[in-house]
Parts: sequence; structure tokens; C-alpha cells
Amino acid sequence: MCLPLPARNSVTCASSQMITNPFRNRVLRDWLCQDIDRTALGLKAVSTTGSSPFAEAEFDEFLQRLGIQPHTIRSDTKVLVVGRREWSESELRGLLKARSGKKLRVYSQEMFIAFLVTAIDPLTSASDVVERFGRGHPTLQFLSAIGFDWPTTVVHGGGGSELTGDWPEIGFLKHIGYSVGRSGAPEEERRAVLRKAYNARQLPDEFQVSYRNEWGRPRSSVRLQKMANDIASFCRNATRRPHMSIAIADWEVDLDWLRVTYYDGRYRFAWPSTKVW
Repeated sequence: MCLPLPARNSVTCASSQMITNPFRNRVLRDWLCQDIDRTALGLKAVSTTGSSPFAEAEFDEFLQRLGIQPHTIRSDTKVLVVGRREWSESELRGLLKARSGKKLRVYSQEMFIAFLVTAIDPLTSASDVVERFGRGHPTLQFLSAIGFDWPTTVVHGGGGSELTGDWPEIGFLKHIGYSVGRSGAPEEERRAVLRKAYNARQLPDEFQVSYRNEWGRPRSSVRLQKMANDIASFCRNATRRPHMSIAIADWEVDLDWLRVTYYDGRYRFAWPSTKVW
């Protein structure tokens, strides 16, 4: 307990609290984790990147002492532990691209230590617990911004899939009333439908689970990226169809509206282009 002291001693007391934090002090961390059962956790190897609160090399040595083999990021990475700084944007983007449609479990160093100590996976814990672990963490925020709907474990980011030939007649957007072109809805009605799609809590059960998963959570970067990629794909597939010029114009206007309304200043994933190169 810190008693009222002069300002100089208050700093000393605050510093002492930081030193006794087991998520920042390697002596206390090692003491907490000395009796963990690695096999019960199902952890044989993980990839690591970045430093803070522990230096990356020191954290790797800590894992090795526990019998967990640390690796650099690679295409088959399934478990990733991240620090707060000294990580590569290009490496993380490449990992999301390689794991698109596959599972990836991402922990901060602090989350992973909590996992080791409690044998309870933070990613399966209550949403408020996970949110507090991730709050203000620059690496986790970056991953979310470029299309990984963390703390989910299925990567939907890493680039949208192109439509080939004619796209499905009824997708989610069309299902809820989105239509363009000569016989389509006016601009304000299309805006209302796009807002509904962005905020929808879940897709109808009539869509396959794999398709519903592509849309991520409501009001997330994954949801917005899916909407933008679909509309941009519609444009690209219709580019060589002169009779669809009005529809293309509507899609381009709507895509620009989505960017201004939901993307600018919030996310950093690559915004899709409607141009066919």
C-alpha cells in the first residue's frame, strides 16, 4: 500500500509497483511459470515477434526453458506471440495472407504468460477479459486494422477473393435489398442497406457457415473489407460489359461512400481498386 508521501517518494512508490508486476519482471515471471505442464496446454512450438514488455530474444529463451520451441514467423505459423514494438508490418501482412481462411491464434506476451500460469486460454475467455488484454496494444490493433478480426482465430483478411464469371445471384448484400443500375435502388436507399450490412449482428442461417464467417463481426474491419472487396469485384467483373455502365457508376459511388464513412482514419488495410489492370 502506498501511503501519502512527498512527490519525490511518490515516484519511488510507483516505480516499485512496476517492478513487482510479474508481466514486466522476468524473475517473478519465471517463478510463476516454473511448474507449468506444457503438454497439458498442447503447446510445443510458437512463433514470436517484437519486444516489450520483454525483449524478443530473452522471451524466446524463456520459452525454450519451458520446453516450448520459439520460431520466427513463417507461412505455417498457427500460434503467434507478439510484443508491443520492433515488429515488421510486412511480416504480419504476409502472415495474414498466408493464413487467409485458416486458423491463427495471436497472443500478446502478457496474454501468453497468463495462459501459461492459469492453463486457461485467454482467447476463449469472456469478451471483456480479452478486450482488456488487447486494449492499447499496438500490434494487436495493427492486425485488426489490416483485416484480422482479433481475437477470433480464423483469418479472413489478407486480400479478398476475385469473382470469376458471373457472381452468385443472391449474396448477403442482394439478400437484404442492395441493388444498382437502371432498375436499382436510389442512392439513399443503397446507403441504408449498406449501413444495415455493416451493423448486422449475424447473417441469415440460409447462408453456409463458411460464407457467414467471411463477413466477420458487425462493425469490424473484416466486415468492412468484405463489403468493399465484394463491391470492387462487382465493378471489375462488369468493366467489359457496356450495358452495365450505370451499375458500375453506382458501385463506384457506393464504394467511395463506404471509404469516407467507415474507413478513413480508422483502418489501414489496403482499400480495393475497381480498376482492371
